[in-house]
Amino acid sequence: MENSKTINQINQLFHNKGVRQEDRFTLLIDLLESNKNGVQNEQFKEVIQLIESFDYKNTELIQEIFMSIGSKYTKYNLDQFYTPLTVSLFINSLMITGPGYNAIDPAGGTGDLLLYYNGNKTIWDIDENALKLCKFNYELHKQKDYTLVCKNALENFKEYEDTYSYSILNPPFGSNTIITDEA
Repeated sequence: MENSKTINQINQLFHNKGVRQEDRFTLLIDLLESNKNGVQNEQFKEVIQLIESFDYKNTELIQEIFMSIGSKYTKYNLDQFYTPLTVSLFINSLMITGPGYNAIDPAGGTGDLLLYYNGNKTIWDIDENALKLCKFNYELHKQKDYTLVCKNALENFKEYEDTYSYSILNPPFGSNTIITDEA
């Protein structure tokens, strides 16, 4: 209940400032990024105060905020199916971290599969909106060592074959993601 109250408060603050519904997600990402870099935004300081009050150790709260705001933004448009965080935690616990180790998700979507990997991670996705959602997810979780690339993983992947220690993915399987191009 408290989680929904916080999400509603953020939406109400945006409404009070005249931010259109379709612009709120992008603005929230920008505010998170600016705040991380120490840039203050006086117009939306109440939103930042709410975000800073989150208990970032409470991954259920952060994920609920992400799913509530993020799923409204793209879930039906992108035919996305989110990976449960328990799966992400399990996979990431099996991966070695440290100097010289890195990971990629070439069909990254929201980036959940590598969310808890403690090393450099790269997320590719063919859709810019999915990468916006991924960035929102990673900013909410205060992730630092990641690179997002808008790229079709089915094209020109051979040049990256020996670049990553791990390649982890949950391939798109929705009815809107059927590829008929033989190449």
